[in-house]
Amino acid sequence: MGDSSRCGRLRYVNGLAWSPCTQVGTKKLDFAVWLSNTGKKPVTVKIKVAYVQAGTAHDCPGQWGTGVQVEIAPGATMTSPEKVCAEDKLAATAFQAKAWVSAPGEVSWGYREMSQTVHIQADGVTAVWADEA
Repeated sequence: MGDSSRCGRLRYVNGLAWSPCTQVGTKKLDFAVWLSNTGKKPVTVKIKVAYVQAGTAHDCPGQWGTGVQVEIAPGATMTSPEKVCAEDKLAATAFQAKAWVSAPGEVSWGYREMSQTVHIQADGVTAVWADEA
């Protein structure tokens, strides 16, 4: 997602690597999930993305917040679409992306992972990542 982003730990579902990511823009934060299929067969998964703002979880709007099914081709890497889940920067507020990725037939979402925390400073512009604090 670029230099102004951080992702969480890699997790795996059916051989597919995935991680939630947060990207800091000029006025907004984008929350996404990154996926990579290093296998030789396509992998289909269902994905749900949310974000945490000052300790409170919020579902992303639309199908990415309720659950979308995608197929990742062999050798392909993808990130959920930009601007699908975005929030304005708020002064003195911490944010994280939150995601679930599971096999399509699973009845529950299972394990969730979170991106690294970014702290928007009191000026409402400057972002400091947890690993920089």
